[in-house]
Amino acid sequence: MIHTIKVLCMNITILGVTRKLILLWLSKGPVHVHLNSFSIGKLNKSLLDIKQYITSDFVRKTRPIDEINRWKATELRLFLIYIGPIVLKNVVKYEVYINFMSFNVAMMILLSPDHSHIVQFVDKLLHYFVESFEKLYVTEHVSFNVHGLLHLIVDYRKFGPLDNSSAFVFENFTKELKTKVRKHDEQVINRYSELQNNVNSEQHNLEQQFPKLEHAHQNGPVETNLTGTQYKCLKLEKFKVNVDNEKDCYILSKSGEVVKCMNIINTTHHGIIILGKVFN
Repeated sequence: MIHTIKVLCMNITILGVTRKLILLWLSKGPVHVHLNSFSIGKLNKSLLDIKQYITSDFVRKTRPIDEINRWKATELRLFLIYIGPIVLKNVVKYEVYINFMSFNVAMMILLSPDHSHIVQFVDKLLHYFVESFEKLYVTEHVSFNVHGLLHLIVDYRKFGPLDNSSAFVFENFTKELKTKVRKHDEQVINRYSELQNNVNSEQHNLEQQFPKLEHAHQNGPVETNLTGTQYKCLKLEKFKVNVDNEKDCYILSKSGEVVKCMNIINTTHHGIIILGKVFN
């Protein structure tokens, strides 16, 4: 018996609704939500200006909104979750911005762990988004994907954060698999087995590699009571800290403080320590 049909988060939220919103602003939607040439130029400038501050964790960086038809899912996700709230402010109309932000906040929560206690709030946000979407963009643009957002709450309750069952990893793997296959189905099976063995081996090696320290130096700053080797770069499994690179030198502490990393020290007695400046 089938108990659950999983909503494809990437297809609905990213390739579906996020792309649709941008297309509606550019030309597909009602006239009152369209961006004029000046606003598009302003948005493009912001997207290109912010590019230099996007951390190395993001393989694909921002590009002009005019190229939306060539944006990949990872670029759309970057826009929805991280970049959109910044570059859209004072560019789109206020009610359009508020509608987008309700979608943004809901997705931020649904992609985060341990937020079950505010699921009802997210449910209200998504209902608000769909209802205000219909008013802004008229009923004919309320597609299956837009309505499908209302079912994401069920998935969060059953499977946890939406990334737990995301298709992004399969999208990346499909591209890699296609490059290694030429003709027959048998090749697909063989290539998959080979890749799987390599992945398992690489994963084991990666677990042994991290944390990884690079670019030793002696330039400080150093606390007088610390002894050890100084490094400029600390690589972890999912991100890196580089004190020489403005876009990679900021971290968020567990207590919620923004810290600019100034030096990384592999100390003799206390392990790896990051020296930084706290922004209050």
